[in-house]
Amino acid sequence: FQELTAYFTGEIAARRQAVTAGDEVPDDLLTALITNDHDGWRFSDLQIVLAIHTFLVGGQDTTSSAIANAVHLLCTHAQERAKLERDADLLPRAIEEVLRFESPIQGMFRTTAAPVEVSGVRIPADAKVRLLYAAANRDPSRWSEPDVFRIDRDEAELRHHLGFGAGIHSCVGAALARAELRIGLRTLLDRLPGLR
Repeated sequence: FQELTAYFTGEIAARRQAVTAGDEVPDDLLTALITNDHDGWRFSDLQIVLAIHTFLVGGQDTTSSAIANAVHLLCTHAQERAKLERDADLLPRAIEEVLRFESPIQGMFRTTAAPVEVSGVRIPADAKVRLLYAAANRDPSRWSEPDVFRIDRDEAELRHHLGFGAGIHSCVGAALARAELRIGLRTLLDRLPGLR
């Protein structure tokens, strides 16, 4: 993280200098974060570095974890893997079930904006709370047999898992992550039949 911070801090400084001098800069996300006005303010260097870190982690770590979880689950649930090997059309459902059963992000911290009561417990404004996606994705009031890994669940139902968050906190990279999972798993299963 320190090396990444040092690299991007230098890159941000060089681009800020180039913009000030009127030189050409790359048309990319980093330049947009440096040059664009956002509701009357601009990102500081630290905010840009933190945003880049979030993009990199979100775009790489979570997807690689999801692929690893999928491989592990398919190797340890032979009946489910056999279903997928017989019917490749189950792959989208298998991906959603992996994300439900073993979410790459298990939870997220949030800050309450106002006092709220949850299940009889009063939580004040500005309190730090941890939302556990993993627990919600195994909630027996929401899922039939929540602790069973089953790739032939109803796809419409499966899309309600919280592996990518929900609402305004939904993962902006969810479609890309699903595509990476689909391509990675299809390639793996095609090239390594009998993987164990």
